[in-house]
Amino acid sequence: MKNELAARVAAIYKLPVPIWVSYSCLGKTYTTGVKGLSFDVVMPQKPGEPDEAPVSSDLQIPEIVDEHYAGWTANFASIIPESNSPATALIRVLVDSSITRTMPTSTRTIPTRVRRPPEHLLAERIDHWFECVRTWVEVLTAQDLDPNHRVYDAEALGAGLTFIEPKRDGPIIMRFGLGPVIPIRHDQWQEILTAVEQDKAPPLEHTLLRDGRAAINRKYYRRAVIDAAAAVEIALLKELKKRSSELPESQRKRLKNKPTLGAQISIAKDSQFTFKASYKDLKILADTRNDVIHRAEEPDYRSTHAILTTATDIVREINPL
Repeated sequence: MKNELAARVAAIYKLPVPIWVSYSCLGKTYTTGVKGLSFDVVMPQKPGEPDEAPVSSDLQIPEIVDEHYAGWTANFASIIPESNSPATALIRVLVDSSITRTMPTSTRTIPTRVRRPPEHLLAERIDHWFECVRTWVEVLTAQDLDPNHRVYDAEALGAGLTFIEPKRDGPIIMRFGLGPVIPIRHDQWQEILTAVEQDKAPPLEHTLLRDGRAAINRKYYRRAVIDAAAAVEIALLKELKKRSSELPESQRKRLKNKPTLGAQISIAKDSQFTFKASYKDLKILADTRNDVIHRAEEPDYRSTHAILTTATDIVREINPL
């Protein structure tokens, strides 16, 4: 025989990378989970309120102060579109869970594994939860949330130089770059946390676009082109198969032969399919991908950015989220 024991686990979780969220997300509790572990995420209050800590009916939330941040949210230098304001960067959340574990009641039953305290389950899985959440956020908003290779808006040029002539030390120039930030809305945040609990990932082509954006931000232009082209190849093949009844007979035969990206573009063009992206731009994308893969050529930023734009346009048109 077995019985069930429930254990309360509550913790403050500092996100590996702050996530920009709309004020509409704040002051609310969301149900989520990961790998069979369910828990609530209690959001902090809006900045400027008397107590910005999450509201919990029976938990005493300790004051959190460390060397980097002094609170639950922060406003960094950024450009927030007026339609998405007000917004803030989310730094910490309260994680609250009742973990139910099945335990043997017979003293003669010897567990085959050492049973870990319930807080260990949360500790093991919380960073994977963030990885799943940040993938959805990056796909939906283009925020760059990679905790392993951060990209910062401020860059010191020549920080490693100590000049002998003329005599000076330290960087000469600081370069600042501020781009628009799209925060997550309340409805999106709820959908994301539910999808993560249900182990649902974004469509692969959208995740590849995310990877392409991350690569170009880090000046990995070859990687960005490969990911962008792969996203188009997946989306375009889905579209051709879905609309196969509209294809001329000769093009349906080509489709059955597992066409490459270039052949897919040709099939769509010969079948007179129209997209927002031009066939000229699609051909440039396919040709550049071939140059990158087969001749190890390195595209520049401008051409890589144009290819990512083409890929984004066609993927979002074929399979909008």
